[in-house]
Amino acid sequence: MAEASSVYGSISLSPIGLGHGEETATRSRPNSPFRFSHPTPVVSNVRPLSPTIIRRASSPTSLSLSLYISRSPSHTLLKLGFFHLGFWRHANATCQNHTERCVVRMPGSLTRFLCSCASPFSHDDDRDDPSLWARDLRRCSGDVSAAVIQANQVLEDQCRVESGDFGTFVGVFDGHGGPDAARYACDHLFEHYIDISSGADSLTDNSIRQAFLATEEGFINVVSQLWNTQPDIATCGTCCLVGVIQRNTMHIANAGDSRAVLGRKVGHKVEAVQLSTEHNANLEEIRREMKARHPDDSQIVEFKHGVWRIKGIIQVSRSLGDAYMKYAEYNREPIKPKFRISEPFISPILTADPTIISREIQPNDSFLIFASDGLWEHLSNQEAVDIVHSHPHAGIARRLIKAALQDAARKREMRYSDLISIDKKVRRHFHDDITVIVVFLNHDPFQGGCSQTGPTLSLRSPLGN
Repeated sequence: MAEASSVYGSISLSPIGLGHGEETATRSRPNSPFRFSHPTPVVSNVRPLSPTIIRRASSPTSLSLSLYISRSPSHTLLKLGFFHLGFWRHANATCQNHTERCVVRMPGSLTRFLCSCASPFSHDDDRDDPSLWARDLRRCSGDVSAAVIQANQVLEDQCRVESGDFGTFVGVFDGHGGPDAARYACDHLFEHYIDISSGADSLTDNSIRQAFLATEEGFINVVSQLWNTQPDIATCGTCCLVGVIQRNTMHIANAGDSRAVLGRKVGHKVEAVQLSTEHNANLEEIRREMKARHPDDSQIVEFKHGVWRIKGIIQVSRSLGDAYMKYAEYNREPIKPKFRISEPFISPILTADPTIISREIQPNDSFLIFASDGLWEHLSNQEAVDIVHSHPHAGIARRLIKAALQDAARKREMRYSDLISIDKKVRRHFHDDITVIVVFLNHDPFQGGCSQTGPTLSLRSPLGN
């Protein structure tokens, strides 16, 4: 029996148990950043002589499947497995004697559902802004839309979505001081989460917390290894926003100032509910927290360059990385003078310990927005959920970023078209790197359990241009 394969940039469907496992039907997606695995289609009582191709029929109420089959008894029962990102469904069809082509007749709603599976991705319509990356996909527990806009010379934001029998994992990593910490967290936090939570009967907040701390430990080890050759890596850090949706519960963990917002239906409108706790020194609550943790340091928070900062340097009080703010051995030459703290310190100034909330998913919970702080500098929580609520799912993350950029252009009294024509690095003076992931919550009982047994899906943003 052939095993389900993982491919990069294509969908490969390989028949199994039929003696023709080497024959495949492939749909290519050149330059796609997606990697995903899937179950293989099963066709019973049929000897395929060439690849099986799935396409739309001319009739809106049927799905046409071109099948090359051997001559068989009076009827051949075809058990067809339809692959789609995040789920696995079967349909039965009966073909007459000597038929080489059959049309599966089924209700129009089911046909439209299956036809949508043939093209799960949106078009990469990034013509108006070459710095924008966007993808849309469908999964059984809800659609997902993701987008990233690059403003820095090197993209410091990263994001990742994983979906499988463990549920759905969403990660937004907003780096600072360089891309290294964000890339490391994007590569390793999910794997730590899977290792720590494997075998557990249910997910606990502590499993996510331990995944954060294991990722922190790993990156600090990298800093130690590279200190003599690449000391600036000690000043790299990243905010980490993670969401895990498992069964009927969502877990939101945050270290830094990224934000997760729930869109909850209230009548014909939608209400914004902020789920994450932010760790930014501009918030009075965070300044009180830092003073309580460092009672002997009168300058633990300072107002500098128009904003409150930890030690007058960094705005966030929690992050992964930033070794120079946690270990005195990395707060010395040869790191840049602007990062050095004159007075010695023993205990870490920043922490990687996230704030975590768990919440049961309610029937009126509609969608989740995960985004780096670059989005929330320009859109309020309510403005963001109103945009999502009033537009189609496809392209919604891209639409949110465009709304943020339009606000950035208005603040500078310039046109949106002029803003997006500005080169990278210079654009950082107008807006930050922005990452947005929108996850729609599907309450349909027909698809409700498939995320626990369906194929895996893995998506991550590019490293930048």
